[in-house]
Amino acid sequence: MQITIKLQNLKGETKIFLDDEKRIFTVNGKDKAVDIDRFASHLLRIVSSWEERYENNMIIDGLTYEIEIQKDGQTYNFYGRNNYPKNFYQFDMLLNEVLND
Repeated sequence: MQITIKLQNLKGETKIFLDDEKRIFTVNGKDKAVDIDRFASHLLRIVSSWEERYENNMIIDGLTYEIEIQKDGQTYNFYGRNNYPKNFYQFDMLLNEVLND
């Protein structure tokens, strides 16, 4: 499975890449020591109820996020701009675990 996450806000862009077969986890191109299986399973659980797109075009300076998951020959894409699913705080907490350690 491969997971790509892109986040963009006024502070800049963050790119996270995970490849569970090659055991690679990078943040902005730099390797990071992360429990890959735990991260992937939590992320899959969080996005399992998400719709493909969440957008609020009335706000122009918020957060844009893209998630692409390639698993078992399928590709799943999620996109949001200034609008979020109900459990987005769980996604934010998961990302903060790997970005702020």
